[in-house]
Amino acid sequence: KKAQSLITTIEKMIDEEQHCLKIGQQVNAVLGLLRGANATLLQNHLETCGKKEMTNPDNIEREKFIAELVKIFAISGRK
Repeated sequence: KKAQSLITTIEKMIDEEQHCLKIGQQVNAVLGLLRGANATLLQNHLETCGKKEMTNPDNIEREKFIAELVKIFAISGRK
């Protein structure tokens, strides 16, 4: 909700042709919120699904989970 509110603010600032650096500050604020949300989501995923999947006796399912994590980390590391 906070990120959406900031995005709405950014849209308004753009429409009002406000100073670029002020808009950039708001964009950085949204990115920070989303990074934090993503970290929380990943932590919760590891504590719930991850715990279950890493103790799964099915090697294929465990390998799929690990591949999924590697993919997510690769995506989240992009800039």
